[in-house]
Amino acid sequence: MDVNESQTRTASSEQDQSAAAAFHTLLQQYGELVEYGSHFVHAKLDGIKVSIRQTAVWTVLGIMGGIALVAIIVTAIVLLLTGLATGIGLAFGGRLWLGSVVVGLMLLIMLGLGCLVGVRLFFKYSREQKVQYYGERQLQQRAQFGRNAADHATETPVQ
Repeated sequence: MDVNESQTRTASSEQDQSAAAAFHTLLQQYGELVEYGSHFVHAKLDGIKVSIRQTAVWTVLGIMGGIALVAIIVTAIVLLLTGLATGIGLAFGGRLWLGSVVVGLMLLIMLGLGCLVGVRLFFKYSREQKVQYYGERQLQQRAQFGRNAADHATETPVQ
């Protein structure tokens, strides 16, 4: 055997060992990369789950608080109206039923008047908005065409 041939075999076997070690290292690094990527994805998903859970808890607490507030307001109104009815009943000579009738009737009348006024204001506001809208549109027509739909409607037709 020649010295060169021996050196070539040694270099070749070292390269084989070096390539095998590099491949082994590559597989380890790939495994780490997959594990770290999986860890990252699971952490993000858990963060989303926690956010959803917190939102749900705050939503439920808000709804419960709203229900409690409405219950307190209703209770206060019932106590107020009961006291008012009792007071009026005592003013009518101890006829508590008459106080309840008077308070109930007054409440229904006020509710009806409130609805009537509210509906009238709503229709008035709606009409005013439409009048303003069509007035502005006619101004735009006049600026663009020199006349508007109202002018065109009042012209005498050409025969």
